[in-house]
Amino acid sequence: MGQNKQPIFTATPILATKQFDPPVLTSLRNPGMKEGTEVYNDTTTYGSLITKVTVVSTGIVGSRVSTKVIYLGIQDRDTEVVSLYQSKVMTGITTLTTTDVVPFVTFTFDGGLVMNPSNGEKLFIAASTNRSTSGEDGDQISVVVEGGTYDT
Repeated sequence: MGQNKQPIFTATPILATKQFDPPVLTSLRNPGMKEGTEVYNDTTTYGSLITKVTVVSTGIVGSRVSTKVIYLGIQDRDTEVVSLYQSKVMTGITTLTTTDVVPFVTFTFDGGLVMNPSNGEKLFIAASTNRSTSGEDGDQISVVVEGGTYDT
């Protein structure tokens, strides 16, 4: 028997955005990754499919962006435990100029990341440094979550 190769379509697009100073994750041993900031909450009836999460520094020209680890976690509403799903290094820049690419990282999910509405799953972001600890304006971030829901 062959596997079903039909694509799965979502009915309603998702585009969620948020800009903030990311909380610093103090320990990966902290059950629940309580320091994270919620960037997506699945409140759908039939679930959602996340295809990409992009994290961009909000640095302005002349500012410094520290090299940092960006952590993406998934929280289960019933247990409120946030599990670390992926992490990526955002390479910093000493002085952002008009010709530089603003530092960013992208979490891409081949086939999508299915969020379960019965569990009320949420996505959280944390980092290894932020503006509050570094004093650098470029260490704040902007997060864009893309995907779709199965609701009509």
